Amino acid sequence: MYGYAECFRETGDATFLDASRRLAEYCLRRLPTDHVPYWDYDNPLIPNGVRDSFAASVLASGMLILASLEVNAAKADHWRSEAVTILESLWRNYASRGTSEPSILTHGTRSKPHGYMDHGLIYGDYYFVEALTRLLLPDQPL
Repeated sequence: MYGYAECFRETGDATFLDASRRLAEYCLRRLPTDHVPYWDYDNPLIPNGVRDSFAASVLASGMLILASLEVNAAKADHWRSEAVTILESLWRNYASRGTSEPSILTHGTRSKPHGYMDHGLIYGDYYFVEALTRLLLPDQPL
């Protein structure tokens, strides 16, 4: 979703904008109530599967890119609002405060089959900060 929004920004090809919109809606429909996705949207263990704060961070940042490119004001507001909801949930429910985790966010999943899950991820933190920056400086290219 993020990548297609970036491709649209760079090329102006509406095919990429449409793909980004459709993927954003797909992801939003599949989010649990706290707006942080499971590592695998189709995990048979849901609702007991592991979460992925990285996926939520990149989704929020991508939605803010999409909002900045969206020609339909109502859709732009929708993308921005959903991104804020995700970011608020990450901060309230997945921040590392009070833990010894050397990251901003916890519960990131790199590869569940390899046991790399439920910890901080530097790239999850990156996209979280990027999304916050996009909120604070919406007219600045990042």
